[in-house]
Amino acid sequence: MLRKGTMRKLSIIAIFCVLFAGCTKNRLSVQHFIETSDERASVFVGSPDPEKESPGFHLLYVQWNLPASTGEETYLTVDVLFGNMTIKQYKKNLTRKNGSYSFRIREDELQRNNGILTYKADVKRGQRCIAEWKDLMWFPLITRPTDNQRQKS
Repeated sequence: MLRKGTMRKLSIIAIFCVLFAGCTKNRLSVQHFIETSDERASVFVGSPDPEKESPGFHLLYVQWNLPASTGEETYLTVDVLFGNMTIKQYKKNLTRKNGSYSFRIREDELQRNNGILTYKADVKRGQRCIAEWKDLMWFPLITRPTDNQRQKS
């Protein structure tokens, strides 16, 4: 049987292991925010804003924390699947190993495309994917081959 002092030390070690150990490292994360024209700072302050009268936009806020660079080109891509089943890809070159960036999607574009259905992000170094984040609803879009694609096969 263990002594009382030893049990206390093991308990403390176990608590630290649970608190400071994780199953995965979050190298990439995406958050979705909606901003209406009423929520802009320029509305509260009364300053000039060229987009003050626009209907608003959605933000996809991406944060990354990557391993040290190997000198290869590193870039972030965000694929947005809209409600009309079209995909738009946003791309950004990354020059730092950690940081954040906001992709803005205007409300009028969302209305044309029936809103955002789902989205995913990945970071590639050269041709190799080093980090990926998918919305819970993300699915690869399956398309039927066109006549031109069938003739090439």
